[in-house]
Amino acid sequence: MYITWRKANITSTPPLQAWVSAEYTYDADATDPDGTVVTYSLGVAPAGITIDGTTGVLSWTPTAGQEGYHEVQVFAVDQDNSVAQQEFVVQVLAENQPPTITSTPVTTVMQGLPYSYQVVATDSEDTELTYSLISSPSNNEYRRH
Repeated sequence: MYITWRKANITSTPPLQAWVSAEYTYDADATDPDGTVVTYSLGVAPAGITIDGTTGVLSWTPTAGQEGYHEVQVFAVDQDNSVAQQEFVVQVLAENQPPTITSTPVTTVMQGLPYSYQVVATDSEDTELTYSLISSPSNNEYRRH
């Protein structure tokens, strides 16, 4: 009679970008088809990155000077000592900069007439922008275009 031990599988996908001075987290998830407990550890990793051996959560706040590409190896080991490995590269970008509003709003309007202002903004990191209205007069109707 043969007993076949099946190794754990890492099933999650890591984020591949991080920013200087911003926390990077990745919850590495692994399953073991035999139902045994899986523990986590790091192989190759940049300075400062940690992993919780029980939950698989990686944490890291890249510092100035760590811009660029960093290889990371995550290991998931089951109770039968079979190892699943995940390798990926995280690109660390300079500190995230806020977007810039490039349009100029109309600041006066005649009472009783509708006011409309199309906000135009750019982001130096080419991140997709979302817009929200923080405060407005109580009778204001806000419409996204």
